[in-house]
Amino acid sequence: MVGGCLLVGLILSARYFLTMSHLTKLSFQISGNILERPEFFSVSPQGLNYRVKAEKVVQKCDQGYDFSSPTVAVQGKQNIDLYGKGKHGFYEGKEKVFALEGNVEVSNGAQYYVQTPGALMYFTLKKVAGAQDVRGRCPYGQFWGKGFVLKKDSLVLKGPCRIRLTALK
Repeated sequence: MVGGCLLVGLILSARYFLTMSHLTKLSFQISGNILERPEFFSVSPQGLNYRVKAEKVVQKCDQGYDFSSPTVAVQGKQNIDLYGKGKHGFYEGKEKVFALEGNVEVSNGAQYYVQTPGALMYFTLKKVAGAQDVRGRCPYGQFWGKGFVLKKDSLVLKGPCRIRLTALK
């Protein structure tokens, strides 16, 4: 709800500002319900910082937004807890889920780095999950699997998987 209201509020505020201001160029341009090169920030009641950047955002319905080339970061009090980017994204405001598609890269800071065709970022649960082929690396080596669940400090691989451990020095 907070994220969806934030996006709607930003769209309406940006429209008002552009119509009332003498400034014609900002960091984004608005045409209908389309934002180009937006960057959104939000803070949850639990103190989590959310940052979303994209090339373009199109409002599809009251709680749904299409993103081109999105970058999403969820940050706790110390560092970035979850980070994701892809070629395309869709945010569903009621469930607070951000779907990433197309060469998706996801990480939880410095521990786990995951590449997959698609993933779902669950903001309220602070996790990222995917049911497609996945590959990536961790401090112990490399891994491959058929699905995953990534949280702040853990990674679960699903389906048949392979893990190549690297000897620690």
